[in-house]
Order: sequence, then structure tokens, then C-alpha cells
Amino acid sequence: SLAVVFAFLSLIFIRLFRAEYVHIGKITLRQGNTTKPTGKIFSIVMLLIFLFSGHSAYVHYHAYIGDREYNKIISSENSVTLSLEDEKNKPVIQKAKTHLELSAQWGLYASLSLSRQLASIYLTEKKYDLAEKYLKQMIDLSSDNIEARHRLAKLYYVTNREDKSIEELQKIIATENTGNNHDLRIQSEAQLMFGH
Repeated sequence: SLAVVFAFLSLIFIRLFRAEYVHIGKITLRQGNTTKPTGKIFSIVMLLIFLFSGHSAYVHYHAYIGDREYNKIISSENSVTLSLEDEKNKPVIQKAKTHLELSAQWGLYASLSLSRQLASIYLTEKKYDLAEKYLKQMIDLSSDNIEARHRLAKLYYVTNREDKSIEELQKIIATENTGNNHDLRIQSEAQLMFGH
């Protein structure tokens, strides 16, 4: 129904430049050779809608291509671990990263999956400052995301910030048990790392 409304309004917008008389119901947008104030407001609103639609299409296109390329190189077991050891993965990871970065740069907000994918790529490339940024975004979007906390704890450890690593491990251990096997494994590993 939104598409029908959008198509109708687009036709009205086009008619503003071609027809002598343009109305929407009882509202006159153009009469003779004069565009009425309501017609000017309508034109501005439609231009903003077109710009927003184009922007959304651009962001979604890059998110879609980036996601497709990213999914080519993760394992069939839904692992988020990437590997640069296999030479054929490098161009695919680079292509995924380029598209995902564009989506993150131009999007109005970063989704959880986009942040996870970029964090994984930057961890693979050992670009820890960028990986940290996206891991923190994941935690901001979902504070009980223990996978992100676990990766952040490891990142802090390898970058010689053991105090921060311990803080994240404590938060993982203190997180309420969801019964999810993946989360249970991470909590067990966190307890081992913490020395419990």
C-alpha cells in the first residue's frame, strides 16, 4: 500500500511540471502557469522523500553485497571466524569490508549484524582499534551480548590492557544464564580465563 501511495504522489509530482492544473482532492497545487504555495511545499516534501529513498537504497545495496560476500567465507557451522590464511579469502574479505564500511559510513544507524561483521573482519586483519569500535557498538546495541564481550576481553588482553579484559570477563560470568549452548560455552571459557 505504501508503494501505491508513493507511486501516486510521484505521478502528481511529475504532473506539477507538465500539467496546467494539478489537484490532490480539494487541494490545488498548480493552476494555470502558477504553482501554488501548497504545490511548492508538496514539491519540497517529495524531493526530500526521493533523496531519503535514494540514500536508503544506496545503504541497503552495500549492506546486501557486503553481507553476501561475508557469508561466502564463514563456515557452514555459523561461525563468525574469518581466516586470511587461505589466499582465496583475501579478495572476498576485502570486497565484503568495502561494502560493509560504505553501509556503516552512510547509514543512519549501525545494525547489530553489520557491527558484528565489521568487528570480525577487523579482528582478522588485526586492526584492533577498529575492531574495538564495532565490538563496543555491539554491546551498546545489546548489552547482554556475551560473544561481543568475550571478543572484547581477548582484544584487551592481546593489546596489554589486562584490567579491562578482567572487567569484561567478570561481566560475562555475571550475565544471567540463557541456557543457550553457545553462551554457556563462552561463559565456561570466561571462567577458565578468569581462573575460576
